[in-house]
Amino acid sequence: MSENHTHRLTTDDLVAIPEDGNWYELIDGQIVRSEHPLLSHQRILDNLIYRFGVVPKNERNCSFWSNVGVIFDRHNSVIPDFVFVRKDRKAEIASGEYITGTPDLIVEILSLGTENIERDRILKLQAYESFGLPEYWIVDPFNRLV
Repeated sequence: MSENHTHRLTTDDLVAIPEDGNWYELIDGQIVRSEHPLLSHQRILDNLIYRFGVVPKNERNCSFWSNVGVIFDRHNSVIPDFVFVRKDRKAEIASGEYITGTPDLIVEILSLGTENIERDRILKLQAYESFGLPEYWIVDPFNRLV
């Protein structure tokens, strides 16, 4: 009797995808495609960056980035809208080209479309919970909520 296994892709498979203008993420070994954010999405992200950046860089107890790759493990790699890492953890998980580990805060800004909303509210939430993400914010521009 043969078992039915779903083939789980890895970060190597993700990196091998040819550049086509889309963003690809890997959630539980499955490729998820995203289109580049719209201008309204970017305005919200700019406001987040501004708010977090009010404290002068040399006085901050954190680092933060937008649209940076976060690699949790071989089967989970995402590009959140906003990522926050405490200063005391930066060398541990954010010393290379990607964040390799669980950040302290991830923010996702919802985009139009049921598939996009389900990805952020369900798929990513489950993945982030499984890796012990301490704080996950979802910005809902349609209902003006965080």
